Amino acid sequence: MTPYKLTDEKIQFNFKTLYRIELTEDCIWGKAGTKGGFIEKVSNLLDDAWVSGNAHVYGKSEVSGNAQVLGNAQVFGNALVSGMVVICGEAKVEKTSDYMTISSLGNTNRTITITFSDKMISAGCFRGTLQQFKTAVDEKYNGKGNYYPTIQYIETLFNM
Repeated sequence: MTPYKLTDEKIQFNFKTLYRIELTEDCIWGKAGTKGGFIEKVSNLLDDAWVSGNAHVYGKSEVSGNAQVLGNAQVFGNALVSGMVVICGEAKVEKTSDYMTISSLGNTNRTITITFSDKMISAGCFRGTLQQFKTAVDEKYNGKGNYYPTIQYIETLFNM
């Protein structure tokens, strides 16, 4: 059973009718009554996943696990977004190749999410460009840790 419901508030977007969601019980995303983003149908949002802000999830896409879609992000098409993934900002995810997650980084085994449409990186409360990510890692880890090979890998991906 999902902890949210579709409200009567709806919008037309890309020839689809999307409904704002609202929490029906207290959970990690907020208190009962908290409004979320917009989805086309209940099957777009599964498990403990959440859509907030002005984010849109529609089509055959599924957001599940503990994944979050925030801000003005869009998930559509046949995209499956699952696990500890955060899609936010102006990112657009139509298929699974539009984003990537890398796990077990740093002292806390952090998972980072890379969105290719806007070349942004999300890690915990951090969201920014690759350069901003490098700066934050340098400040925190001082050249040590397993973030550095990951940064080189992301640079290669962004330059392809």
